[in-house]
Amino acid sequence: MQQLAEDARLAVLDSYAVLDTPPEAAYDQVTRALAERFGTKTALVTLVDRERQWFKSRWGFEERETPREVSFCARTMHEPDLLVVPDATADPRFRDNPYVTGPDHVRFYAGAPLVDASGAALGAVCVVHDEPRELLPEEAEALRAAAEEVRTQLQLRRSLRELTERVTGRADVPAPDLLLELLDRSPSGLAVLSPELKVLWCNEPLGRLVGSRGAAGDALDDVVPPAVAEQVAPLVRHAMAGAETTDVEVALRSEARERVLRLTAFGLRDWRGEPYAVGLGVRDVTEQRHAEHRLRHLAEHDQLTGLVTRARFEEEVELELQRAARYGGTHGLLVLDLDNFKHVNDSWGHKAGDALLAGVAAALQERLRETDVVARLGGDEFAVLLREVDLTAATALAESLVSAVAAVRVPGARTGRASTSIGGCVFGEGWADAAAVVVAADSAMYDAKEAGRNRAVVREPLPADEARRRGGRTTWTERVRSALDTDGFALWAQPMRPLRHDGRDHYELLLRMVEDGGVVAPDAFLPSAERYDLIQAVDRWVVGSGIAVAAQHPDSSFHLNVSAKSLREPGLLRLVDRTIEEHGADPARIVFEVTETVAIANLEESQRFARDLRALGCRFALDDFGRGAASYYYLKHLPLDVVKIDGDFVRDLPSSRLDQLVVSSVVDVAAELGCETVAEFVEDEATLQLVQQLGVDLAQGYHVGMPAPSALLAG
Repeated sequence: MQQLAEDARLAVLDSYAVLDTPPEAAYDQVTRALAERFGTKTALVTLVDRERQWFKSRWGFEERETPREVSFCARTMHEPDLLVVPDATADPRFRDNPYVTGPDHVRFYAGAPLVDASGAALGAVCVVHDEPRELLPEEAEALRAAAEEVRTQLQLRRSLRELTERVTGRADVPAPDLLLELLDRSPSGLAVLSPELKVLWCNEPLGRLVGSRGAAGDALDDVVPPAVAEQVAPLVRHAMAGAETTDVEVALRSEARERVLRLTAFGLRDWRGEPYAVGLGVRDVTEQRHAEHRLRHLAEHDQLTGLVTRARFEEEVELELQRAARYGGTHGLLVLDLDNFKHVNDSWGHKAGDALLAGVAAALQERLRETDVVARLGGDEFAVLLREVDLTAATALAESLVSAVAAVRVPGARTGRASTSIGGCVFGEGWADAAAVVVAADSAMYDAKEAGRNRAVVREPLPADEARRRGGRTTWTERVRSALDTDGFALWAQPMRPLRHDGRDHYELLLRMVEDGGVVAPDAFLPSAERYDLIQAVDRWVVGSGIAVAAQHPDSSFHLNVSAKSLREPGLLRLVDRTIEEHGADPARIVFEVTETVAIANLEESQRFARDLRALGCRFALDDFGRGAASYYYLKHLPLDVVKIDGDFVRDLPSSRLDQLVVSSVVDVAAELGCETVAEFVEDEATLQLVQQLGVDLAQGYHVGMPAPSALLAG
């Protein structure tokens, strides 16, 4: 009975006539996209034959086929959903597999079954890697979508081949009426075209997609709009010339809306392998492209101000550098830093600070030309790319921006107005990269600060040694290096009030830079430290100094912040262990915080870092929780002790029922996981009372306590 079932499955697989065929772009695009999306070394489209698994497409794998007996995919194809193996060495089904024990070093595997409409198992689409890892929910959906695309491609291939044989008289097609009904119910438009661009056959969805209806013998121009016909003609030529699969996208514009269609063509071949007609598939990918555009916009734009991000801004500068190298000309770059922005946050709260940043962004956009690019680099720092300007024009624009910012009022303040210090330079052919241009403008901005603030300094770039003589401090990078060399950093402690009496004080230790008797907030210098790989050294200073503070106050708990790059640095954990032992600190009173954004982007490193910290006796906290789209998923997969609720859910808590529901939900889930909760940005008594009613363990914010030098802590 089992053999009969296997024979029936193989008969269905044979009906696709796909085994041992050459590679095709449609399938190779799937494996390439999966490998890039998952960051894995290998991605495969596998079809399981009687005694072998054969790869229709393979990315990062040399062999065309392997024995079925060692196939992961042979198991996957009989699964109701995905087969996921996080670590093959720990899975008794696979740990002795030669691809696990041998030089291929297979550790992670995730596969989606390929199942025919009749229920016959054909094979699988899978990704493989040589390091253990987990499969994220969005990755699971991507893998299922890839399997569905491969199933569609296989069905389209078989259906069109059979249909072409029917309309050309080459062979009979079993159950033609049923086949035609299936094709007419397909969401894709399908057609068979002759080399002369005559329509041999097309299904009903094609007419709906292109807005017309063709019949056998019609010219292609009579069936599809001119914009589509222009793109199909070269596809047909390429397919008839021997190309396996070619595709292109075309935009159709109407009064109602614009649609994007994806056209795919492949040659239909006779028994000698010669193409004699072309199969055409048409899909509406409008929503997919709109979704991609929205995601790209979110990734490239700052959510608060709507301005482009630092990464996108530097891409724009790089483009102008390339144009200048080819065509000549000069452009300007301005760096703006708001004066005394920390005072705004301290005096009127973060809401006022955010509103001020949004107001400044709007003022900059209103004053500049459409060809200019405005970015928020981070914190209270902005940048402007001025296309095709000389030094005189760049200076005039910079001075107009000083006036524009000065007209922006501080929300909630009767007399407070914004002001900014602007530095700029002109650049053109011969510059190394965008970062060098930003550094030159940064240097000029410090000249503006030291000249009294609320002004602009735009100049031809100075040599580095002259800039140092003139300014004394040319860039944030140099200032960070100097602070590291001269112990120019300090830790300030902000209290966290226990809402359920636990008998001890809690503080978060916040980094500050001390210069000329003044204090610089981290938003000003950490972006440069991140960009130029100084953040690891800064983190080491924070860890060493923070543990020393914790040892001096053994009855209190202290939270320390760690950056993304330090998660990958094994030396940091050795430093934690050594410093705890040197100072005799209680590791249970030391909590290391990582933001949710960092944890999501570096999930494996975060898991490993948290496990190793807890092995040392320290605790691990997830900061800014709730900012991500799949926040609760990561609670399950990170070994946490503390969850800090993102301030966006706390600021408006008394007036927002939705925020109250979110906070209550986080508290309930955290309690089930045995985690403490902290509400950030508690800035008034009503919010404090409410977070306590909702069961939050600790409250933090200006209403609870302002940051102060840790040296002033009692005891």
